[in-house]
Amino acid sequence: NTTFQKMVTAMANYDLFNTRINAYGETTRERTVNIAKEDIAKNLYDHPNLRDVKIDGKYGKLVVISKDRTGKSLKDVKQILSLPGETFNVGQYVEFANQIWLIHQADVDDEIYVDGQMTLCPNILKFQDVTGKIHHYPYFVDTSLPSLDINKMTITSDTTRKIKLPFDEITREFFIGKRFMGEVVGEKPQCWKITDVDVESERGLMILTQEKDEFNKDKDSLTNGICDYFEVTTPIIPSETIKIVYSGKPE
Repeated sequence: NTTFQKMVTAMANYDLFNTRINAYGETTRERTVNIAKEDIAKNLYDHPNLRDVKIDGKYGKLVVISKDRTGKSLKDVKQILSLPGETFNVGQYVEFANQIWLIHQADVDDEIYVDGQMTLCPNILKFQDVTGKIHHYPYFVDTSLPSLDINKMTITSDTTRKIKLPFDEITREFFIGKRFMGEVVGEKPQCWKITDVDVESERGLMILTQEKDEFNKDKDSLTNGICDYFEVTTPIIPSETIKIVYSGKPE
């Protein structure tokens, strides 16, 4: 009986030990990763750089850092980290410090946390889709204009620029020649026309090359801030039953 009781006690202790060990995972690697997540989360929850934000309109938290890995201060760019077990993606908008930022870098290796960057979007791209609905997309201007063709270089100037914004079901409808209205300078709006659409260079982003274009008072709506503006017509639905008067038999 004594031997049997010792065996039962040993089995119970082993089961308890096994339960505690497997609480963090069944393999050594899985346990190491989960313990690391827990330790990082504990350290970050009280960290001054952990900030309340909105990601695509939903409340969340991000670690926001204003310096790069070399300690250099970043202008209009922030290094960001997610909490362990949480994530973010390229092309998402972040509401932080009463401004809109666009995530343009996000590490695909998100086993513990996601590391990335976001850039301030001080401008709004306003346009109509094919149904006439008006959309507002924050964007930022990319000052560098590299080309895959080493013999070709796009130069930034007052008449040419590149902008970055999310690539989604709405922006995928953009085409060469589509026009947008910018800021009004000297009572005359600055208009831009797409000359190139790049959705392959940076995952999740659309890069538009634009050139200055003339304001067309016959096509562009200064009131709505839309180039090539068109009115959306709503079909008139009769409010009363229509009576049909006929002669002869109903058949």
